[in-house]
Amino acid sequence: MYQHYITPGEVENSKKSTLHRLPPEIILLIVQHLKPFELECLRYVCRLFYHNYPTTRLLTTQGKFELQCLLEREPGLKKMACRMCWSKRHDKSMFYPLDWDQNPHYRKCKRYRRGLLQFCPYQSASFDDVVHLSKSSNRAYQFPKCSHDAFDMALALQERPCLFQDETWTIVRWGKCKVLTTTTLVAIYPSAKIPSMADAERAFLALDIPLCPHLHLGDPCVIKQYRPDLVTSHKVGPIHQFNTVQNCCCLHCRGFKCRFCDSRFRFRVHVKKEPLTSTCIGVLIMRNLGKLKDPNDPCWLRQLSVTKLPEFRTQWSDRIVAMYLNSTLGIPQGDVETTMLSRVLENKANSVLKERDGWTTAPLGNLPVGIRNLHKPLWKPPLSRQDKKSGTGGYDSQISRDKNFLW
Repeated sequence: MYQHYITPGEVENSKKSTLHRLPPEIILLIVQHLKPFELECLRYVCRLFYHNYPTTRLLTTQGKFELQCLLEREPGLKKMACRMCWSKRHDKSMFYPLDWDQNPHYRKCKRYRRGLLQFCPYQSASFDDVVHLSKSSNRAYQFPKCSHDAFDMALALQERPCLFQDETWTIVRWGKCKVLTTTTLVAIYPSAKIPSMADAERAFLALDIPLCPHLHLGDPCVIKQYRPDLVTSHKVGPIHQFNTVQNCCCLHCRGFKCRFCDSRFRFRVHVKKEPLTSTCIGVLIMRNLGKLKDPNDPCWLRQLSVTKLPEFRTQWSDRIVAMYLNSTLGIPQGDVETTMLSRVLENKANSVLKERDGWTTAPLGNLPVGIRNLHKPLWKPPLSRQDKKSGTGGYDSQISRDKNFLW
């Protein structure tokens, strides 16, 4: 827990205090100089003070919180003060372990703690934020999407309609659980053909953003889920739409999932010849948040991660800029459509660079630390029955590679 500075006098008083032996006249003089929350704390010292010195002034909101901070100093207690819940203390289990040693003036309980459910390096939400949004009367509940992602722009260039999850982070119902979903752009190609396995692998490794707290786009177990042959078999009509088929159990239609947090993912490929020849790859992300009734729900805890800012934000921005600039290299020049595509991608890269200059002066792509070392899961879930039966003594070593759990 957070430990305030203890003076030598406090150490002596904890062993042998003579405060209650002072004459009442002297104690009254002391009481006159105490703040309301300090007087309330004094009344808790012993039964004599509690009955002889009743509180005469109502505590303010700040006073109630300061009282909880003073009461937290008593050794051996398992209750801690919360900056948001100012009138009461919570059990220690209502705080994340990384906050136990934090100053109570800045500590927040699991319900209000921000920065652990990451949408992107620029946005995060607390449990309370997600609960309030999910209780909305709308069928789908939306969070603003990172302005640097451009999957909706890629669809607009092909004159395709955008779904909710193409434009925003959307919370949808999945049985009794709530799922946070969106689609992230991976690559744009200036040709009307399905990217090969080698081309897609280069794009995945170059971007390598986290899909959930446990999987990155460049993980080998993620790369092998991309199957261009299955994408080709789902061609619909002459306009090169590669849609999923209902009740189809192939990898392209059902996608794949993370064995740690039950998040599900599926690659989306769109090809268009006219009026602008282009191909885009996106990954549909569906993160299971659970029932959103308890911040200690394992489904919720599995989705939390700790990032090291601003380095993590810088790494993510550098990879997005590289994706846009690399997409402009193969664009043929000479007509209006291809020039427009090149200009749109360059403008997206410049907007990311302009915002990047607000928090770092590091050269582009010059950070010595990889993005995997700046993004770690907060909570390690228990082994599933399948993992316990495996001969590796736990999770598959290929899947659990570089997954250093903090809790």
